[in-house]
Amino acid sequence: MFFLCRKELYIVKEPQTKNRTCQTWREKQVYTCAKREPLQEILDAMPERQRERFYISGYDEDEPNVQSH
Repeated sequence: MFFLCRKELYIVKEPQTKNRTCQTWREKQVYTCAKREPLQEILDAMPERQRERFYISGYDEDEPNVQSH
């Protein structure tokens, strides 16, 4: 199962100060697909500036899981 994900800016609120200096990203799943190729086509069709905020995550269910110890 593969996911097309969008990165969204998230600012962590610090309880001790009013500063919000810790910035990070959160992931939002936009599309889900059993194959990677359709998601790659969507990603390739996006303008370059917009494409920077998206990425493909996931794994192929037909391939065996390889775990390193």
